[in-house]
Amino acid sequence: MLSTTITRVVDGLPLAASTDDGSVTAAQKSQVKSVLKELSNSTNHPRLHTLDAGPHVYHILTQNGVFFLTLCEKSFPTNLAYSYLEEIVKEFDQQYGREVERVERPYAFIKFDTFIQKTKKVYMDSRNSRNLDRLKEDLHEVHQIFRSNIDEILARGDKLETMTEYGQKLVMESKKFKSKAVYMNRMAMLKLYAPLVVVALLLLAVVWWKLR
Repeated sequence: MLSTTITRVVDGLPLAASTDDGSVTAAQKSQVKSVLKELSNSTNHPRLHTLDAGPHVYHILTQNGVFFLTLCEKSFPTNLAYSYLEEIVKEFDQQYGREVERVERPYAFIKFDTFIQKTKKVYMDSRNSRNLDRLKEDLHEVHQIFRSNIDEILARGDKLETMTEYGQKLVMESKKFKSKAVYMNRMAMLKLYAPLVVVALLLLAVVWWKLR
């Protein structure tokens, strides 16, 4: 397991994350943010979701309005990854579950990294008897994982951004057209009534001259 990130579903606010030990590249960090952003924008949030990302995979567990994501090498057993996330979820809910909706600043629960690192260490130990037992387990939930490709998720985000930009352009063009239409209407009214106004002014000038 290379990294773990916890974010709020409704707005993508990062709540906690594992500290950087140098094993995760800048590109991967950026990709994690993009993935979580697109998942927040989505209306479909399966409880267990695995994203294939080439030599790596993202395992995401969603519970109580929170995304729990861990980035792993593809060789790392899926049932161990989700067992790890289940432990993270259980402890996080106990410590901060009631505060999730109220927090406003990013990484409000950064101290939770202590528990993340401790749990990660246990699960990364291949000699740990608990891990061997978990590998033998046939977890029912693991068979219900929603699987997709990271390119599909990010492409969906690109399409959404393109549609948003297109919509903004349409609004701008509509405003320009409206302004131009108002200007053209004023010019037409001016051409229509300007001669009448001039004649009226001349008549008033003549009347005033005679009455002077």
